Amino acid sequence: MIRPLVYLLVLSTASLAGCASPIQATGVLSATPSSFVIDGTAQTMQGRIDAPGGQPWIISADATWITLATSSGTGSGPFVVAVTHNLCDGRTRVGHLRVESDSTTIRIAQDGSDLGACGS
Repeated sequence: MIRPLVYLLVLSTASLAGCASPIQATGVLSATPSSFVIDGTAQTMQGRIDAPGGQPWIISADATWITLATSSGTGSGPFVVAVTHNLCDGRTRVGHLRVESDSTTIRIAQDGSDLGACGS
C-alpha cells in the first residue's frame, strides 16, 4: 500500500518539473542605484525599486536633510528623494534610505560646501 503512494508522489513531482507554474513566487526586492554620491547643492534624485510579484514596499530616511517624495509603492516603480543644501564647511555627510519590507539600504553621501556654517 505504501509503494503506490510513493510512486504517485514521485510521478506528481516529475510531471510538475517540466511545467511553468502559474503561481509566481515573490522574489527579493532590489533598489537601484545602491548609493548616491552628490555635490553639496540641494537637489532631487530618482531611483527604482524592483519588486517581483507586485510586492508592497516602504522607504524611510534616517536623516532630517533627506526627504522622500515617493515613500511607498506596490510592485516595481520609481522613488523620488530630495536633499537640502549641505552647509557644513566642506564636510561630507552621509545618510541612508531603508527599504522597510526588505532591509535593503541605499547610501547617500553629499559633499559639503565652503559656506562656513553648518545646517541641516
